[in-house]
Amino acid sequence: MMMVSYEPVVESAHQLGRLLHEIADAGLTERVRAEFALEISAIENAECGDLRDRAQQAVLLSRPEASPVQVAAADAILRDEPLGSVTLFTSLDPTAAAVAAAHWLHAAALVAAERSGLDPTNVVEVADDIEALPHTTPTFVLEKLADGESAYSVVVSLIRNTAVVAHGYVPDVEAYLERIEEAEQEAAKYTGPDHEYVRLATLHSIRLTPLDPSRASLDLLEDLLSGIDGCWMIFKEYTDTGEVYIGEEDEDEEDAIDEAHEAWERKTLSEFRELVRRQAQLTSVGFE
Repeated sequence: MMMVSYEPVVESAHQLGRLLHEIADAGLTERVRAEFALEISAIENAECGDLRDRAQQAVLLSRPEASPVQVAAADAILRDEPLGSVTLFTSLDPTAAAVAAAHWLHAAALVAAERSGLDPTNVVEVADDIEALPHTTPTFVLEKLADGESAYSVVVSLIRNTAVVAHGYVPDVEAYLERIEEAEQEAAKYTGPDHEYVRLATLHSIRLTPLDPSRASLDLLEDLLSGIDGCWMIFKEYTDTGEVYIGEEDEDEEDAIDEAHEAWERKTLSEFRELVRRQAQLTSVGFE
């Protein structure tokens, strides 16, 4: 009698075992066994924060946890370049990188808020008026951090909730019903002939998660780094340029003006980076 598992992964392993048994090639069976051993070892290494060799496959996964070793590595990369680096996507677990990015987003938002007078939780949303960027998730993260949650807690909760959505469930039913009620109230303000169309469009715009369930961790990391870039845009927007062109003998010439502006932007970016580094040092990522 053949037993069939209801667990897809287990049943796939059983099917492979039955196929190898039918082929009855000892050499092939040993090679498959060796490959399995390498894959399992790679998984164990990735869980310990070692993403060398085969374990680097973990950069494509959305794990609902983060290795402190990987978070520390991501933190070091962001300390070197607060606006982010491609290394965050190619060499690190994306969930761990997102935890570090949330911490640095918070620091960048505080710096931008100090310069602009805006509320830190609104900085990225206002930056969207300067240049379109994905502001929903960074703003949500900033609000949670402002409430006292740790970067680790906020990021892991987002990833876990998105995993629930990916399996076809609603992670927080009460919150979802509350958002539906708010959408109904918002739609009710419109009394025109297309009221029902507006109502349905408003309801359909409600998302169970702001992240792409097929690549949640990478999507979150991208959004958080975009948020940091938004903080830089606000910082630059509110930095005085009154003395940028003083001393330029040919200030009416386009090339001279462009050169002066580029020099000012480099100086302003350098100031932003240093202020963000100082701010980030005042708090830890936290693993509560």
